[in-house]
Amino acid sequence: MVDDPVWLANLLILCSGLKLQGKEVIVGYCSHQMSCLAAANVDAIASGTWLNVRAFNRNKFVETDDDSTSRRTKWYYCYQSLSEYKIPFLDMAYNAGVLNTMQPEASLDTYASMLFSGAQPSTTDYNEQYSFRHYLSCLRHQAIQSKLSTFRETIANQNAILDSVERTIRDLHQNGVRGQDRDFVNIIDVNRAALQTLANNRGFVLDRSWE
Repeated sequence: MVDDPVWLANLLILCSGLKLQGKEVIVGYCSHQMSCLAAANVDAIASGTWLNVRAFNRNKFVETDDDSTSRRTKWYYCYQSLSEYKIPFLDMAYNAGVLNTMQPEASLDTYASMLFSGAQPSTTDYNEQYSFRHYLSCLRHQAIQSKLSTFRETIANQNAILDSVERTIRDLHQNGVRGQDRDFVNIIDVNRAALQTLANNRGFVLDRSWE
């Protein structure tokens, strides 16, 4: 995830400028952090599988990465906190009685449902394939829900999401559930600042041209 608010603000302004020129804009190799691009009125975001979901090295076009321990680690994406968690931290949530707060909507997907079946998460058959399919399913759902009928509504919705995420992360942290280097806690203000910069620089014209 990007921890530089200036970089993210510049991306939002760039994308919004392209949209104001009547261009179709698709931003590739995105993580869930980039659902904020809805505020720039982008047409779509694209993601990938395995490590390509979170980080993309241009050398992958010309060389194949060796398998690694990180590639084999099982993560669960909790869209309520915009964070990912290793399975032992889901066990922590299970033992603390807060695992249900991390459960996706029943209609969203079935890839991660086994983690909430009543058994301790680490005893289930959840694997890497389920992990990235669950992630992409959630990301698609979030992207669809990100853009509203006006710029002002979209910005307000993005900020409301960040407020909710902040509360959820705080509650999970109080129960020992942390996302380590995939915890969104230090990214919340990055997105807030970038969204505010976009609103200050392009809000009026985006609101008038929104469609």
